[in-house]
Amino acid sequence: MLENITQLKRTQEFQDVFTYMTSILGNEFPTLEFTPEYLILSILDNIKCHANMVMDNILMSESMDYLRTYYHGQLMSMDRKPIMNNQVQTANKELTNLMVSAVKEAKGMKSSLICTEHILLALVNPQNSFNSAKALLEGGLRYNYIISQTQGLSQNNSTEASRSY
Repeated sequence: MLENITQLKRTQEFQDVFTYMTSILGNEFPTLEFTPEYLILSILDNIKCHANMVMDNILMSESMDYLRTYYHGQLMSMDRKPIMNNQVQTANKELTNLMVSAVKEAKGMKSSLICTEHILLALVNPQNSFNSAKALLEGGLRYNYIISQTQGLSQNNSTEASRSY
């Protein structure tokens, strides 16, 4: 359930991305069940989140545009479950597994908070093999390189603990 995700200790930038996913993308592409593609597009659409900044430093602008278009197309073509009479929106199994993997990434980086860069790391970690990450990997995102790029971000996020959500 989405409730499990909202109970995680997370940074404000993660909260902003999550809110964008559930409210903006949830309205644009109504669904009962959120998938990792929703979260990835939320990251791509939020240029101030850490994962977006890391991707922007690694990829060319055309690649970022391609990824936005690709994930937008994925949501457009997805067989979404419509919302009926106050039904509770949930996370599908892959999104739930992604969040579990992101928690592991955060712990591995000695961060007490979940940040968007932990989502990105979980997506491209070769041990996870998420179907939704295929375009990210084909675009050139590599786990070890992202780790080297995010070392400072995670250390800075530990100081945000008092402002966690």
